[in-house]
Amino acid sequence: MYRAKYMVGEAVTRITRTALTLGGAHGIFKGSRLEQLFRDGALAPIQPPPADFCPWNMGVFELGLDAADLLPPLKPG
Repeated sequence: MYRAKYMVGEAVTRITRTALTLGGAHGIFKGSRLEQLFRDGALAPIQPPPADFCPWNMGVFELGLDAADLLPPLKPG
C-alpha cells in the first residue's frame, strides 16, 4: 500500500504540473478543469499517509525490522 501511494502521489504531481505547463496560462483560471486537477495533484503527496512516511515504512518492512525498536520511546509528561 505504501509503495503504491508513494508512486501514484509522485506521478500525479508530475503529470498535472506537466499538463499545466503544456496547457499554458489558460489552465490557471479558476473553474478550469486543468486548474482543479493541478490543485488536487499538488495535494497528493501530503494526503495521509504523507509521502515522506511511505518510503520509511517500505524500508522498515523490506529490512524486516520492528518499527517499535527504531523509534525512541516517548517521555511521559
